[in-house]
Amino acid sequence: MAAVHSSLHMTRSLHMTSKVLRCRAHCRGTRAPLSSSGFGFGFGGFGGLNGFSYGFSARALFVVGHDGQDHELGGCGLVCSWLSSPSHVPSHVHHHLKRGRALSHHQHALRAMSSLSSLRSTRRFNQSTVRSPGAFQSRRSSSSSSSSSKTLSSLDAHGSSFASPSDFLDQNDEADTESHIPGMASSTSPSASKKLVNYADGMSDEQLKAVLAPDGAVSVKAGPGSGKTRVLAARAAHLVTNEGFMPWQVLCITFTRKAAGELRDRLKTFLGAETASRVHAGTFHSVCARILRREVENRLVLRKTGRTADFVVFDAGDSIGTMRQVLEEQMFFTPKQSLETAPKLISRLGRERSFGEMPIMRRDEVQLYVEAKNRYERALIASNAFDFDQLLSHTSMLLRDDPDALRDYRERWPHILVDEFQDTNSIQYDIVARLAGARSTTAADVGMEGGKKNDVRASSLFVVGDTDQAIYGWRGANVENMRVNLSRDFPAVESLHLSANYRSTPQVVRAASGVLSGQSRGNLQQSRANFSIRAHRPSGLPVHVGSFDDDVTEADAISREAMWLAEHRGVSYSDMAVLYRTNRQARSLEAAMASRGVPHIVVGSTSFFQKKEVKDVLSYLRLASNPHDTSSFARVLNVPPRGLGPKALDEVKKLAAKRGMSAASMVLAFDGAAWEPKGELAEAVGARVAKGIRDFRDIVQSVAESANRGDDASDVVRLAIDRSGFRDWLLPDVGTSKGKKMSKDKLDENMKRWSNLDNLVDVARGVQAAVLDDDDFLREDVSGDADENGGSNTLADFLERIAVFADDSQDADEKDDQAVRLMTLHSAKGLEFDVVFLCGMNEGLLPHAISLNDDDGIRSKEMRVNEERNLAFVGITRAKSMLYLTHHKTSSASRFEGSDALPSRFLDDALRGLKEVGVGDDDTWFLYQ
Repeated sequence: MAAVHSSLHMTRSLHMTSKVLRCRAHCRGTRAPLSSSGFGFGFGGFGGLNGFSYGFSARALFVVGHDGQDHELGGCGLVCSWLSSPSHVPSHVHHHLKRGRALSHHQHALRAMSSLSSLRSTRRFNQSTVRSPGAFQSRRSSSSSSSSSKTLSSLDAHGSSFASPSDFLDQNDEADTESHIPGMASSTSPSASKKLVNYADGMSDEQLKAVLAPDGAVSVKAGPGSGKTRVLAARAAHLVTNEGFMPWQVLCITFTRKAAGELRDRLKTFLGAETASRVHAGTFHSVCARILRREVENRLVLRKTGRTADFVVFDAGDSIGTMRQVLEEQMFFTPKQSLETAPKLISRLGRERSFGEMPIMRRDEVQLYVEAKNRYERALIASNAFDFDQLLSHTSMLLRDDPDALRDYRERWPHILVDEFQDTNSIQYDIVARLAGARSTTAADVGMEGGKKNDVRASSLFVVGDTDQAIYGWRGANVENMRVNLSRDFPAVESLHLSANYRSTPQVVRAASGVLSGQSRGNLQQSRANFSIRAHRPSGLPVHVGSFDDDVTEADAISREAMWLAEHRGVSYSDMAVLYRTNRQARSLEAAMASRGVPHIVVGSTSFFQKKEVKDVLSYLRLASNPHDTSSFARVLNVPPRGLGPKALDEVKKLAAKRGMSAASMVLAFDGAAWEPKGELAEAVGARVAKGIRDFRDIVQSVAESANRGDDASDVVRLAIDRSGFRDWLLPDVGTSKGKKMSKDKLDENMKRWSNLDNLVDVARGVQAAVLDDDDFLREDVSGDADENGGSNTLADFLERIAVFADDSQDADEKDDQAVRLMTLHSAKGLEFDVVFLCGMNEGLLPHAISLNDDDGIRSKEMRVNEERNLAFVGITRAKSMLYLTHHKTSSASRFEGSDALPSRFLDDALRGLKEVGVGDDDTWFLYQ
């Protein structure tokens, strides 16, 4: 390990050798310090040709000889035909630069530098070879262990891999270089002033083995607390610093914005802020949204969908609202019926898309479902909208049906890294498999064209996950993607393990391992035979187990213990969490903590972007951006109230139907004169309604004009709030009749709502940083030329990001530093706490009663029970130092209310690997070591 770490440090010190020549930019015949106009590099006898050092400026390729003079070879252009004398340039460089593709000058220069330093081509390379950090070696040796060994030894033996272009320069030139080469951290920027961390520092052997794994398909099974986020970030950093890839050629896919943010933070410490911002890290939905926005009008496959590039993204709430409109307006449902039916239909539609087959329903339900689904999808087209699922399905369709698009994105991303791979559904797996050239997709879809094999190379795939933490099968995730399908579609996949747990004490790890030991026999147990988590921390406190008569007594004991830990052990309330299987269990816990004065927060309550007033303003913004958005139109036509209730809306819709238009399009398409007292539309709906519509139209029009001017998103949001009259509506002047009638409680509530709108402006103002930090991944080159949004902070940027992240947002109140977190086990995934209470470990709660029913036609009973076991495993492994496990005999939160509830089978399994050592001071808790 010391040798490996030493060799990595050597990559930053090559420029100190006597053979490295000081380079200067050659621009318009002058010798000038290296600047943004170009750069040069040299390595004399080490890697040069006859003592020459090769370099580029924005206008010329030149060499610097031992005489210190520049020898210009010619200008850089669209086609590098000026390389007419191969004898002066190494053949592999000549071949690379002769490629007649329109590239930026920086791209030509950086790619040539990559080849000159014996690194792989940044676009295509021979799949039969793989570049290790210092020397070429075979892609695969006879065994994965020997392959990894060669990788490590090659790093140790060849300390000549280059971490960045600056490694070619004198130490005195390094800071100047990194401030000018696009994509490198600026030494003058605040972010670059922080010392970068070597990604290999402090890594274990198994972590480093994963980071340095050869190209191809690599599957890393990472147990809880094993440092998988660091490994994923270190892998990306390794590709950029030691493998010759540009940062924008690495695509990192996560499942949540929080995970993407953590990954980017890690990358900043390894690469610097600017370089890290160009690594494409985003969620599946954000990546697909950007692909669709780029391609929807350019590719025939997507043009058929009827959307334009300014489409909006419907979150779950928008989808249900659109389905309600369909049911009420086209299928004659009453509002009460649609309120009950719409969520069920959207849920079934999601299951069909995720599982690839229609959910089991009665015959009459099937007829209703099919009709509602077809009408719903037509409504999305009319609104120029994609829902969340369609972001994935249409991207998959693009890659499946358009070989040119698949080729482009494979070339764009030679390396694909995926986090939480066990949680991928069939569509997400298909997207990744196609980009990475899976055996089951390549030959059939892009392998042949006109009888000749396409020149489409596969991307290198690196996935991290844990099949023991697969807990989302109910929403379409397929753990078999990692367990079986990956090895089927990538036969040469290398399987690695991260088994050390750096988070939890041995007592917690033993309890978690005990839960898994009770797994059903067969393939699932066999797949775990060669993997077990092991604790890295020293021995800690015993596991506490409590048994109570009912859930009320259980909740009171947990509240009392939390208070004792805070007062006598100095544990912060924010370092404690109470986890449970269903939201209904929170009721007794909230009551108990309130009665004892224990500060607490229920995580998973209404998120910021789902609050009514926030969604109202967002609807104004979306309507200004997309006048076909009928869902947003219906939501805010009378918000704040302007005399346009349901009856007026019906009249407008009837008038629009006669004209063959949607209500939103008609209102916004006609100028204000049409709604004047004697205008052509005013007479049809009446003067009162016409005035309200005219005022509404003027509001939306003013917001649209601001957005079209390219005003900053925060200014557009503030304009929408001000023009729509939210302040006067929520906080009327105390001197008005409305203000006098408003109660103090109502006023306090409205103050909070107004504060949320102020926060929305702040969120919009912060989007500009997110544009670069999140997933602005369609940059063509390192020169800083942005793609469509140009790194701007427009309304379109803002709407896109909040749409794909709306379901991943947390309530601002959840950030309270001094409160116990109450949350479901699913919400706790990816989190950790010093103290964890896992309550309600009863049969019927955990495992949940639904999982104990017969097969549901999609997943077997065994699969559902095993997923519940994984859920218990996830809950236990959230604990760092102290773990409490509780159950009760009767519960108002269980289907077995009023009857004896058996302790969960998972509780019994957890205690098998532990030994009872006594009871607590108050006889409430049994202690297990």
